[in-house]
Amino acid sequence: MARAPGGIALPLAAAGVAVVGVDIAHEMLAIANMRAAERKLGDRLALLQGDVTHLPFADASFSAALAVHVLHLLPDWRAGLAEIVRVLRSGAAFIQGQDWRDPESCVGLLRGQLRHVLIELQPGIRPPGAGAAIGQALARYGGTSAEPQIVASWRRALSPAQILAGMAARVDAETWALPDDFVGYSDRQTYGLGSAALARP
Repeated sequence: MARAPGGIALPLAAAGVAVVGVDIAHEMLAIANMRAAERKLGDRLALLQGDVTHLPFADASFSAALAVHVLHLLPDWRAGLAEIVRVLRSGAAFIQGQDWRDPESCVGLLRGQLRHVLIELQPGIRPPGAGAAIGQALARYGGTSAEPQIVASWRRALSPAQILAGMAARVDAETWALPDDFVGYSDRQTYGLGSAALARP
């Protein structure tokens, strides 16, 4: 289960893992299937359209599940997690993949500032995601949590203007549920406060 069109499933299949990928978007599946065909991975990869909160599989069907940028985007992440647990065999592994950004980087400072501004402008709002609650929910299912591990790292050069443009275009999940005028105002606030943060000695 992943947000990118084959960005997770294809490398796993290429490494010899038998993979069943699920995405709710037909367009994403079409791109992933095309990429899989180009790499001749059809014998190790099956891509299905489906909803993670209603997975089309029998109980205890898989020995592992990998979700990347999924749970924090669901209206009801607990329902999604319950479905993942349902289709896993006893003793199976659930791996939740996520990106980590250096909080002191330009991206980290501006995204952090966006969250502060949104909370200040709309009291009671909380950024999307479940955070520690996911581990707590897994514990209720009898699971145990392991320390996070870095499995890949990369650098991408982005200017402050590009980061702010991504916020205005709603690339960041924090902005998805907000009105357009609210997003524009919070972006202006983020720019002013973020500039001060970036300029500090």
